[in-house]
Amino acid sequence: KTETSPFLIFRPPQQGHHYKLVADAITSLSGESDYFAMSVFDDFDRRQVARFYENGLPLEDYADYAISIAKLYNNALITPEKNMAESFISIIKARRYYYFFYENATARGKKDPGIRTTATTKGNMLDTVSLLLQTHNIIIHDKLTLDQMGTYEKKIKKRADGSESVRVEARAGHHDDMVSTVFIYAGTIDVSQLSGNTSNDWFVI
Repeated sequence: KTETSPFLIFRPPQQGHHYKLVADAITSLSGESDYFAMSVFDDFDRRQVARFYENGLPLEDYADYAISIAKLYNNALITPEKNMAESFISIIKARRYYYFFYENATARGKKDPGIRTTATTKGNMLDTVSLLLQTHNIIIHDKLTLDQMGTYEKKIKKRADGSESVRVEARAGHHDDMVSTVFIYAGTIDVSQLSGNTSNDWFVI
């Protein structure tokens, strides 16, 4: 595939490997410039093996792409950020694809797939990304993903009462959809299996 294709393969599926397809979905409230982003990660070595990045299509089309890519990668576990993905998840289930990642046994029992992000959990996921990068425990092949990581930054704003609010997002005029697929994937990893110290050195301050 060429760099202009929305779907790029960096490593084809390997027999016996387990994959996760991480999706940063769009909603009906998303602007026309918002992108539907997906990364496929190989759990064997936490390698980004494929990515999808496109906008302007109906949500049903993105669901069909997700299922096709997930089936290609050994029935990968589809792992959406569930905050914004209710419609996407519903379409996937309606297509009779049931391989999802669940945060815990309770979520599995409720058939509530994906990862819910909050300010706290997002911070923890980003700390995990830092740890993965520092200990060379993740491999990112996609130039677009790397470029977006380079424009991801902390934004600290003073409130009227003197307190501070902290947001971590793309610099103005840039996108961070592919970065979302990286930190959502990080949320699926058991950090107790990794070594090293966390820091925020990879953020652009």
